[in-house]
Amino acid sequence: MPLAHNPTALLIALACLLSAACQREIGPREAFEEFVQAASAADGEAAWPFLTDEAQQALKARADAANAGAKAATVRPHDVLTSAGLLDPLHILQIEQADSEDDDSATLTVKTVDKREHTVKMIRQSDTWRVVIPLPPAGS
Repeated sequence: MPLAHNPTALLIALACLLSAACQREIGPREAFEEFVQAASAADGEAAWPFLTDEAQQALKARADAANAGAKAATVRPHDVLTSAGLLDPLHILQIEQADSEDDDSATLTVKTVDKREHTVKMIRQSDTWRVVIPLPPAGS
């Protein structure tokens, strides 16, 4: 039976196509842009998957330290991230990607309106490009 005459098969084929399109792999530059957009919009939950495992652990430790002995509202790791004062996307003029040493790391150069350049390291963890944010241990 042709696909057009079988509504169930047509729906399954459409769902597969949409699923593949939604799960497109993005590169380090696009991952950084999405991270900056989410963080600047104070959407820590959307920015969270773009952080390295190490940065996530450091932010969890900071949230735990802030919550120690707290009797009122609790601080979530996402809250610590969005209060960190990261780059505002309106200040970014250009993002350039240098040649990668390998398939799991990349270096971006971010040029801002105040004529500064920031080097951003990106690594691939769990098949996702993530921003390397060096954070000192909680309490330091």
